[in-house]
Amino acid sequence: MMRHRLRILLVEDNPGDALLIKTALKEARSAGFIVMHEETLAAAIERLTISSGFDAVLLDLGLPDSESSQTLHGLLSAVAPLPVVIMTGLDDPQAAEQAIEQGAQDFLVKGEMDSRSLARTLQNAIYRFRSERERMHLADMLASEYDRMAEELSAARNMQFDLLPRSNRLEAIRTSLGLAVEGYFKPSSDIGGDLWGCMEGSDGCLTLYALDFSGHGVGAALNVFRLHTLISELKGQVVDPAATLIQLNTALHGLLPRGQYATMVLAVIDTAAGTITWSGAGAPRPLLFDGQGGVERLDTIGTPLGLGKTGRYFNRSAAFPPGTSLFVYSDAMTEALLPDGEMFENERLEDLVRRHHTPGGGIAMSRPSSTVSRRRLPTT
Repeated sequence: MMRHRLRILLVEDNPGDALLIKTALKEARSAGFIVMHEETLAAAIERLTISSGFDAVLLDLGLPDSESSQTLHGLLSAVAPLPVVIMTGLDDPQAAEQAIEQGAQDFLVKGEMDSRSLARTLQNAIYRFRSERERMHLADMLASEYDRMAEELSAARNMQFDLLPRSNRLEAIRTSLGLAVEGYFKPSSDIGGDLWGCMEGSDGCLTLYALDFSGHGVGAALNVFRLHTLISELKGQVVDPAATLIQLNTALHGLLPRGQYATMVLAVIDTAAGTITWSGAGAPRPLLFDGQGGVERLDTIGTPLGLGKTGRYFNRSAAFPPGTSLFVYSDAMTEALLPDGEMFENERLEDLVRRHHTPGGGIAMSRPSSTVSRRRLPTT
């Protein structure tokens, strides 16, 4: 809110015009004005430099020590920002537009000013200037807050990527188990609710999982960290995938807010027995390729994790001899939109993976979600 009396610096070299303006402001009833008067641009700059207590400047462009086209620029470049109302003896709309573009708040024509219009113009100029300054301050605060949040999201993104299996672990799995594991991970936003991973168990077993939480952004990412912690506590000792999903569901139901859940597929590849045993919690159905190129969609029917205290999960098994490949993905692939607006869907995905699959040689795609191919270990 403006204080009751407004301090105005009048910059006018014509004594008669200055007197008329002072009289008009003195008679104004809408606000009280205290008017200081200077006759040159240099004197006005000196007064404004010494005193920062002025609310606005009422500026005549035609001053003895300044060209009309340079007066406003000279003032604004020399003093702290404040609202300026321009006065001229010419009714020139182009001059008015130029003054506004250079930073003036408003424009007045001498000879057309009365007490009411002059006071109203000054008050509106001060209001607009202060509102603009407040908006700029708010914009700076929002920009600073956005930068801070961007830094935090970047750190969270790096932490989420750190949950993924590292290349040296995958190479160790290839060497010890004969399983070539490859993955591609890219959240739809800075951070998201998807994750995949694998854990080496005992007796030639590898536990593989892929999960997707409902929602996006920070909330989904926090749930990913929760579930990853629970999975890490298993230390790769997963014998019964269905029983493990029951255990995870019970834990998540007590952790997740109402209405949030995760879909998941959990599989154990036993390289000694040459089998894969898996259970699903409503996840997209992985593709299992045999050594001859035949493909099977694995059943992942089961209750999404965290929806209720109890869930139904089932173990299923299939052969996984050398030459077998498994393709696991999230629904981000099947729900991706094509240029014509249609979704990619399961049939196109299966055709795409088939074209990149070599019987007995695995799946070579530039952007798989995650693939596991079983190779024969070299004999010694």
